[in-house]
Amino acid sequence: MDSLTIKSLNNALKQKQTITIMAQCTVRYSGKTENQLDKGDRIIIIKPDSSLMVHQLQGLPPSHYMNEKSTHTARLQNQALTLNSINIPKQEFLTITINQLYSLYHKTLIDNQQLIVSGTSKDMVQMVLDAPHLIEEGFTPSSALEQKNFQFIDIVGTDKDNTLVIVECKQYPVDVNMVEQVASYRSTVSEVKDVKNIRAIIAAPNINDSALDTLNKLGLEFKQLNPPQYLKRINKNQKKIFEF
Repeated sequence: MDSLTIKSLNNALKQKQTITIMAQCTVRYSGKTENQLDKGDRIIIIKPDSSLMVHQLQGLPPSHYMNEKSTHTARLQNQALTLNSINIPKQEFLTITINQLYSLYHKTLIDNQQLIVSGTSKDMVQMVLDAPHLIEEGFTPSSALEQKNFQFIDIVGTDKDNTLVIVECKQYPVDVNMVEQVASYRSTVSEVKDVKNIRAIIAAPNINDSALDTLNKLGLEFKQLNPPQYLKRINKNQKKIFEF
């Protein structure tokens, strides 16, 4: 390992560049626990915020990582490139000893964009407010003032018979805890408004069997409803790969 490589890596670290390294290395960590990963081929990524990840060749999560605001220093030790990472506030220390360096790439990258997420529970709420019939015909969401009194509930409204209805939107499959949560919401509204006859509906893509059993026992209702997929790019008419 030559001194120019060490100098290049340290300059890249100093300039907060994005760094990718492919190498045969060993990894040693001490902090909340202590562990060591013996010699093997790895991918090392260091981001401009000084976070670091070590990836093995299989699996999604990194085998080791250091949080942002860590300090990294490269030096030559016993003919091997040693990358020392320290995070003082978290009392974490990581040492990567590189025996064979396959590639080192670093560049100043810019990304100022925010992640756009579609299909959340909040999106479902807005979808229902825009099209109340998705819950059922005759369902009418209450005024903003009424909703303000019960901010912990997604939607408050009335059905075609003027019965009070609370609707909870979930982007994920409903489980027993969600059902019990909505039952608690219904009790709170009943007590506050002094109304006994209240319908409680959970709108979600699906519900598991145990949750459905609990829902029926508690007298709640389930409405199968998928969250909006504003960013969906799948064309149902598009040919599958095996159709060519």
